[in-house]
Amino acid sequence: MTHSRRAGPIGRAARLALGICLVIIALPVWLTAGSAYSLSSLALLLVLVATYTLLHVAFSRIPGLNRALGSVIAAVPVFLVWLLGQGGGLLFGQGEGGTAALTFLAVSFLVDFARAGSGCEVMALPSLLVRRGTRLPCLLLWPIDRMEASAKGGADTRDGR
Repeated sequence: MTHSRRAGPIGRAARLALGICLVIIALPVWLTAGSAYSLSSLALLLVLVATYTLLHVAFSRIPGLNRALGSVIAAVPVFLVWLLGQGGGLLFGQGEGGTAALTFLAVSFLVDFARAGSGCEVMALPSLLVRRGTRLPCLLLWPIDRMEASAKGGADTRDGR
């Protein structure tokens, strides 16, 4: 799967705003947390990057993958790490998973902003690492990306295909 579309100015601004908001939420935790908490969060963050890199490679080998379904499937790991990683949760228990998930998303949105990417936000880091984009749309910003692509004309604006 290749991704050649670029986000328009509204999509880029939205990615920047979301990235900054998530940094504002996560950064104080990173700055005040102890080393054990930070190392656990960092480990989960690296697991997320590895997981999404494997998903990126797997999705690129499925020729008829429905884009919308692929985006939903791709959102599951980071959501589960966030959900299960809250205070008292199954992943370490002090909120390390929540911090890792928010940091992963913050960096992903900022990478997509910098690259003007309009693809699936959780695939931004793997796309950067493997130097190949994805055709999966961003679940949250898909309506904006679609509107901007339609305004440019000629861009693929099909629903989830």
